[in-house]
Amino acid sequence: MIDISFMPPRTVNYGLSRLRDLGLIREEESDDDRRERVYELVSAPM
Repeated sequence: MIDISFMPPRTVNYGLSRLRDLGLIREEESDDDRRERVYELVSAPM
């Protein structure tokens, strides 16, 4: 995601942690590589 966004890693990680804390996304380990994370949208804001 960081490569696609061209944003600093710190900014991307902060945004992902905020979305996770708000319950909007879910974070899981990748099936292919346990070091990678997969993010899934849980609910869309109204």
